[in-house]
Amino acid sequence: MNEIKLVRVDDRLVHAQILLLWMKNYNINTVVIVDDEVAGNPFMAEIYRLAMPSYVRIYICSVSEALAQASRIPQKYQGDRSRILVLMKTLQVARDLVVGGMDLPEIQIGGGATAGSIDKHEMLDALFRKNHEPLSVLISHDVTIYCQNSPQNSKVYLHRGEADQGPWS
Repeated sequence: MNEIKLVRVDDRLVHAQILLLWMKNYNINTVVIVDDEVAGNPFMAEIYRLAMPSYVRIYICSVSEALAQASRIPQKYQGDRSRILVLMKTLQVARDLVVGGMDLPEIQIGGGATAGSIDKHEMLDALFRKNHEPLSVLISHDVTIYCQNSPQNSKVYLHRGEADQGPWS
């Protein structure tokens, strides 16, 4: 069964932390990058492809291409055992995907959006000030949103969606 294991907003897209920590932690074998700029730049797309280990499939698409394939993303890639990481640079892209109909029940924010702040309240305040509109839209669609820089760090929740509200949450 194909499965989206992680949806991550990270302004750096692919970097050592993604390759060494997140992909290993979720046993990722397929990466989908949703970014209009990279999708439209064959040179940059090739750099991202070359950065991936040989056992990982990588697909780079624009927001509109991702939306056109939204219902098929878990089924589309690599036979019947894909463990998929969806990467995007901005919360605006996440908003556009959710508003366009893609089912993203949970989004992790990492990278520059969470860097530089030691206090989690300062980090959340800065994140909301800079990304108020896309965060508001994602929250209105009941998407669980949390910050986490590495698998060893605790999740800092901005919003827990209804689907994430079990008796032990």
